[in-house]
Amino acid sequence: MTSVYISSTFSDLKDYREAVARALRKSGVSVIAMEDYVASDERPLERCLEDIRNSDIYVGIFAHRYGFIPTENNEQGRSITELEYRQAQQAGKPCLIFLLDENARWLPKFMDSSLDGGDNGQRIRTLRTELGNDRLASFFQEPHELAALVTAAVARNQTDRPTAMQTLATPHLEVPQARELHHHLFLAYLEPDAVLAKTLPVQLQLRNRTVLSSASALLAQSQTDLACAGYLVHPPKFME
Repeated sequence: MTSVYISSTFSDLKDYREAVARALRKSGVSVIAMEDYVASDERPLERCLEDIRNSDIYVGIFAHRYGFIPTENNEQGRSITELEYRQAQQAGKPCLIFLLDENARWLPKFMDSSLDGGDNGQRIRTLRTELGNDRLASFFQEPHELAALVTAAVARNQTDRPTAMQTLATPHLEVPQARELHHHLFLAYLEPDAVLAKTLPVQLQLRNRTVLSSASALLAQSQTDLACAGYLVHPPKFME
């Protein structure tokens, strides 16, 4: 099972972290997060860094707080959140970066630049600039939007990286004839996942592919139900 380490500051992004972790676990991914240690920014640094080294994918979520700065073994005075990112880089982990959109509404108490004391405001601005310039970062505003972006990015990363078994032996597959292929993707979902279902084809870069979707096919119990669900007739156009 793929393991994903979620890194961010805590109090300002708590709802976002929960949405991401819930979506990833629902997709069959093992999630490692600070809530596994303690519900605060002051988590045990060494254990965090070790967990990053043992994980498959690093997910970094950054808003406008720099985060807690440990005093021990931290000569450069970096926050735990930045140290986690640097560890993932050093360990050669796939780094999936997500930045809060500059236009998103955000409470001043969760913005270091609006608080007195220290230079954390400048530090988080510098870090955000680096992440935005050096990596293909995605931008988010709402928790459900972030959850969809992260889930799609993790799925795409898994697809792009063949497993060891796939590398050792690729079974012979009989490729279907082109005339047998009617759609590139059939997406079945339930109503609570409608937002994710609308976002997923776009994030999977299927803009030039045909997608057949259905909000009721998963509940179908007969051929007639499937037809009524749109599986057999009247396929919808690709979702914008």
